[in-house]
Amino acid sequence: MAANTPPLLSKFARFSVADQVALALREAIRIGALGDPLPGEHQLARQFGISRSSLRLAMAQLDADGLIIRRNGLRARLAPSRRRASTCTPQAVCVIYPVSQGIAYSGRYPVVVAAMRELFATKGIGWEEALDARFHGSNPDRLLHDLVARRKNICWILLACPAPVQRWFYQVGAPAFILGSCLPGVELPSIDIDHHAVGWHAAGNAIKHGHRHIGLLQAVHPLAGDLASRKGFLDYIAKTSTQVAITTVLVDDESAAFDARLGRLARSRQRPTALFSNQLTPALRAIFILLQCGLQIPRDISLVVGDSHFLVDSVLPEITRYQRGHLQHAECAVRIAQALITGRRVGLKPRLFIPVFIAGSTLGPPASVPV
Repeated sequence: MAANTPPLLSKFARFSVADQVALALREAIRIGALGDPLPGEHQLARQFGISRSSLRLAMAQLDADGLIIRRNGLRARLAPSRRRASTCTPQAVCVIYPVSQGIAYSGRYPVVVAAMRELFATKGIGWEEALDARFHGSNPDRLLHDLVARRKNICWILLACPAPVQRWFYQVGAPAFILGSCLPGVELPSIDIDHHAVGWHAAGNAIKHGHRHIGLLQAVHPLAGDLASRKGFLDYIAKTSTQVAITTVLVDDESAAFDARLGRLARSRQRPTALFSNQLTPALRAIFILLQCGLQIPRDISLVVGDSHFLVDSVLPEITRYQRGHLQHAECAVRIAQALITGRRVGLKPRLFIPVFIAGSTLGPPASVPV
């Protein structure tokens, strides 16, 4: 593997003997090739050509995943749910992502998706993707019905999906969880960044550096995480004794409109001295616009981004940003999917992760404030 491979990707596909055997055993259980009870440890170790200690590690993984039941002095048995499901459709997950195929992985999600794909493979769980920009429509019900009706024994992963998609899965009761924030009124498990904490922390950092007029880049059609981040930012402003002015700059899919909007603000005498964006893409666009306006970062205007991407981090490490724990997300997603596929109950309390603050050089004091 190349020396400059990102540390997260370097962890993929380095499976131990026990991991490989566990994967083979999961597949054998899925297709009903092992029977119940399973063969003894001596027999299985000979079949795989491995030591009994490696086999026991593999069996421990299956036991922890709820696929088998082990008792001292007895051969392992299939868990009751696996006895019923051994002849059913193979287990799989399907990611629903409301974007077109061409731009699916240009945003913030490719690393966490790659991590999930690899981890599900080690568990013997199939992987599918449903990428369609029409999921962002106001009424995706028919599209979703046709998609779900064709697939059985699937756990659905809703990746950055809007309210209509989340509500549809909640109403039909299909096994699903949200990779992103769960919207009000939707009772589905979810995994996300603690966006409120990001906004709160970003506001505190901007004020600490002396900024008293801050611009918020806000999507015209915000996701739940964007709203939580904005609320965290404003909550911090409300609790501080410092007088701070906030200017909201709307970000839409029409880049020309956003470029013109931010350009007018940047050339104005009342321009903010700092910008905060919860998403990385509009922040990168803002950098180019500000540079075109002849502004220097951070002397003329500072920038904080509540998002990170390993490719951008390697090219522009100076950006002040919040780095997300992609592998933690993926591991949590695998645990939830395994539970939902086997019919186990999953709590609705969201799993929130606090990202790591990376103090780049795009946040500094405004020119009028002494260093």
